[in-house]
Amino acid sequence: MAPAIVTAGRDRPMALIVHGCEGVGKTSFAAHAPGTIFIETRGEQGLDPLISSGQVPETPHFAEEANSFRGLLEMMLWLVQEEHTYKTVVLDTGNGAERLCHELVCKRDYKDDWTKEGFLNYYVGHTTSLTDWQRLLKAFDVLRDTRSMNVIMLCHTVVRKFSNPEGEDYDRYEPAFDSRKTWAVTHKWADAVLFMHQATSVAQVDKRAGKGKGQGGSSTDFFTSRRAPFDAKNRHGLPHQINAGTNGREAWHNFITALKEAKEHKYDDAVQSGHLRGHDQQQLLPQPHRVRTELCCLVPSRRYAGRHCSHGILAVDEREGRTGNLH
Repeated sequence: MAPAIVTAGRDRPMALIVHGCEGVGKTSFAAHAPGTIFIETRGEQGLDPLISSGQVPETPHFAEEANSFRGLLEMMLWLVQEEHTYKTVVLDTGNGAERLCHELVCKRDYKDDWTKEGFLNYYVGHTTSLTDWQRLLKAFDVLRDTRSMNVIMLCHTVVRKFSNPEGEDYDRYEPAFDSRKTWAVTHKWADAVLFMHQATSVAQVDKRAGKGKGQGGSSTDFFTSRRAPFDAKNRHGLPHQINAGTNGREAWHNFITALKEAKEHKYDDAVQSGHLRGHDQQQLLPQPHRVRTELCCLVPSRRYAGRHCSHGILAVDEREGRTGNLH
């Protein structure tokens, strides 16, 4: 049988990464997504005070933080296999999940040795961890494809030196992943990476010292495409800059409005150019996602023992040197 050939893309739920400095509004933005449920990694407690102060509506979230990578995958497994009506899963934060992944690998494969004689030996631990990390990304894709859930990954931001092959090196904002290898595969996986930033102006103070004084602005914006000072991207044709308004509700509304306008503009251009006919037009328009009743075994668990894992995601085994499939 000849392989199938298609011309239209799948209208999958989005895989979105939002990074920015603490307090810029990432959590408030994600809390206004439709049917949201939060997974918070160890130490991330930004949602509770926002709910208590009335800045965001009461938002479903797992009562316990994910304190281990195994625990994180168990939460994902619950979302895959149990009945619920959630439409968006928010991971708060991606860099926190990476730390949990590294802890698992360091304990399992390097006898809990974080030195250059163990996990950090030529940073080989970062490379070893990619297999486990990709299980998490695969689990997100299972939620997108079988439960029609959007995925939003929030990340903190750090300033790092960028090695510029075309000139002098410079500083830029990047998601606070410990390993750039982890960030590379995550960046590739996402449909869009938004940099959420509050504008800052710099007043010159001492010209001889080359130092200025930063002055905070009142405008918060999403940036959707890569520039020298920050990392961003999108596959949706979004404008480079989207105003985030003054609160999470406005931020979500402005983002979705820009997303819809980009899709409508793409559709109108295709029709006017004569590239679409009949069924092609229907394929480009948003289509409802079929939810398949497939099961996915992410972690070994008594509760889910013996169930079939149709997606072949490997189980996490915390014993030294062990990774195995649950089949």
